[in-house]
Amino acid sequence: MIFDETTMTMDLRGRKNDSTYQIDPTNDPKTIDMTNNGRTSLGIYDLQGGTLRLCLSEGSDQRPTAFDSQPNSANDVLIIMKRVDPDAQSKDDK
Repeated sequence: MIFDETTMTMDLRGRKNDSTYQIDPTNDPKTIDMTNNGRTSLGIYDLQGGTLRLCLSEGSDQRPTAFDSQPNSANDVLIIMKRVDPDAQSKDDK
């Protein structure tokens, strides 16, 4: 995944998908609204060092309140990503 100021680009096996997002780092937990194909998912995020945690609600208008995904909760999707050094990755591709 690649993030710029307002867009997240995901490339899964050659299929690129762009989503726009808005964040509010003043909330606790910090909030994120991600829009893809006209549909907005409410979520929360946390960035610590090189680790980004996202928890998104895919099937509800309720924003998640914790970084977990339990049955029958608004927390439908939990994603944990670690930053990869692009120089190290390009060396691995050679």
